[in-house]
Amino acid sequence: MITSLRRTLAHTVAVLGLCLSLMPVDGWSQEAEAQATDEEPGFRVLFSEAREVDQVIRLDAGFDLKLSPELIEAITKGIPITIDIEMELWRSRSYWLDDEVARVVQSYTLTYNDLTRSYILENLNSGAHFKLPSLDSALWVASGLTDFPFVDASLLQPQEQYYYRIRLGVNVESLPVPLRVLAFVSSRWHLTSEWYTWPLTR
Repeated sequence: MITSLRRTLAHTVAVLGLCLSLMPVDGWSQEAEAQATDEEPGFRVLFSEAREVDQVIRLDAGFDLKLSPELIEAITKGIPITIDIEMELWRSRSYWLDDEVARVVQSYTLTYNDLTRSYILENLNSGAHFKLPSLDSALWVASGLTDFPFVDASLLQPQEQYYYRIRLGVNVESLPVPLRVLAFVSSRWHLTSEWYTWPLTR
């Protein structure tokens, strides 16, 4: 039990030390500086389309993901970053609040493997792994949905009007505890897009 306690304490100290090394300093690592751009960091939903195929509403969507130097530095130091793509289906109502019909979250975790000098993107919904040579290529894979099975068409009632909305952002709760504090006070850690809303037609 004492050995287990020591291991837990050592792990906590190691994580805390890693997080403290990510506090703002005079300069970032060379790799983070090389990958950072002059453009303002942020996430955007560029487009989305919905269609019914075999009684399933499927979505296509494209995103623009620009990480902050702080997030890039965290990834290159071995801290996994989770990106959530939230999708919601709503029924419009004239005389009452709109009704949420369904909600789906597609999540990706992005990590860096220092031994292989590659980026690992894991689809947490399907379990699929992608080993990629650069951060840009990893973000490119995460920057879209193709033929995503959103909801069963049987949930839609005839004569009713529906719309769906999408947004994506960094999952702050997945960060180590010391970094969550930074994320809640700094928009450069807590990147989230605006909701993209569009009517659902069948």
